[in-house]
This record gives sequence, C-alpha cells and structure tokens, in this order.
Amino acid sequence: MSKKKITGTSKLNVEKLKKPAGSTLNLIKRTKDKILPKSFRLRESDVNNLRLIHTEINKICPAQISETKILRALISIGTTTTKERIINAIRKLM
Repeated sequence: MSKKKITGTSKLNVEKLKKPAGSTLNLIKRTKDKILPKSFRLRESDVNNLRLIHTEINKICPAQISETKILRALISIGTTTTKERIINAIRKLM
C-alpha cells in the first residue's frame, strides 16, 4: 500500500505563524473556590440548648424552622453584637 503525501499547511503551523514569538499567553482567570460545608463539635449541653431554642421558636412560629436556620440567625446576631459581649459569653462557657 502506498503512502499518500500530505500537502498544504497544518492547522497547528498556521496558528504559530499568526502569533509572534513574544506575544502574551491567553490565561484563564482563576474562579473563586466553592465554600464547602464545615463540621463543628458541639457539647451535649450545646446541642440541648439548640434543641430547646428550636422547640421554643417552633411553638411561636406557624411554619417549621430548622435548626440550621436557627444557627444561621444566631451567627447573624453575633455579627451585630459587640465583641466584649461575645468574649464575656465565651468566658461564661469555660
């Protein structure tokens, strides 16, 4: 079987000819990393307090609210609270 000769220019060679040797590279911008779930170790008393808050809130609210939403709300409240108050609460827990 005879080999067929390839004539013409290749696509790779044409692209090299279009760009000068010192041209900049087309870099892809880095995307933000996804926030992954985190796990926290809670003491038994902390879990009991969270469940108590959960049951009290669900008695008042007509729609069921999850413990996760309650934790998010408590974190949101913590961002507006003074730092001294948070440190005092931490000292009480120790």
